[in-house]
Amino acid sequence: MMFLCQIANFSWKSFFNIAFFQQLITTFIAVGLGVITALWVDRIIKRFQTKKERPLFINALKISLEKNLEIINELNSEIQNENIKIPSLQLDSNFLDSIAIRKFDYIKSFDICRKIDEIKYRTLQSNYMLKLFLNDEMVRKLNSRSLAIAPNIKTKYSENNNQIENLINEVLEYLNK
Repeated sequence: MMFLCQIANFSWKSFFNIAFFQQLITTFIAVGLGVITALWVDRIIKRFQTKKERPLFINALKISLEKNLEIINELNSEIQNENIKIPSLQLDSNFLDSIAIRKFDYIKSFDICRKIDEIKYRTLQSNYMLKLFLNDEMVRKLNSRSLAIAPNIKTKYSENNNQIENLINEVLEYLNK
């Protein structure tokens, strides 16, 4: 019963007095400053992490591109010499795919990032053409007749690999600066 009496004596003037508004404004200012400070600290931490990770990223990218160059040279020599075995080698596009988002944090040149994407696309295309070429070779050996598709695939495959090689050399030249 006493609680109801207290509610009956409630005054809105005493609830919304000057102290209430002072505390409200102070709370909003503190929250606003806290959010701004937290975002600023987060940006500093990310910038520090990016500087720390950049050399590791660049080194891993160089290793991946150099390995792809070695594989391209080996596959091209096998195809040009007609000494085709069933290769277990394929160009590596997994690393290039995994860095798709973060490469813009580490590499400031948009043109180089675009070339890395083109290398990834052409690598996948090259792997597909290699599979087509090998399937065609197998069919030719089984049927003992030549198909007109193989030279076309072989030419396109070699051209694609040459373009990949040129792109990789351009990217490596940029990364070595």
